[in-house]
Amino acid sequence: MNMTLKSWATPIVSGSVFISALSGLMLFFHVEPGLVKLLHEWIGWVVVVGVVLHVAVHLKSMLSYLKHLPGVGIIGLSVLVFILSLYPWVEKSGNPMKKAVRMLERAPLSEVLDIAGTSREDLAARFAAAGFVTSDEDASIKEIAAQNGVDEQKIMQIVFR
Repeated sequence: MNMTLKSWATPIVSGSVFISALSGLMLFFHVEPGLVKLLHEWIGWVVVVGVVLHVAVHLKSMLSYLKHLPGVGIIGLSVLVFILSLYPWVEKSGNPMKKAVRMLERAPLSEVLDIAGTSREDLAARFAAAGFVTSDEDASIKEIAAQNGVDEQKIMQIVFR
């Protein structure tokens, strides 16, 4: 069997668009088991490669669409919709959970202790057991992580265990 670019391009586009459409519908309806979101994000790259190959193989046919009003209209409308999607139509407030975590990371430990349901002594013992040092009792989680050369998440795991 002669494996040409033409024999690969359309199946790549078909398969990846099928997966992208299904995973996109699942995400739209908030059905996200397993790695659906990750799959949807990465299959987009396969769609891009497939479309580039498909256009390269069928360039003459693709260009012929630009000679007729419906082809120009559909392609133009697609470009316009994409460009309009870049405009910030709605004010984005961001993920409130991420904002709360950032606030906890920057707050002095004295303010975080009550939220974590622990005492200064207990937290100091946990830090010592984990091998972490802090020069300031009122340092933030972010500062303690920087002092110890670790990610903030590591310190958060000790504080909120």
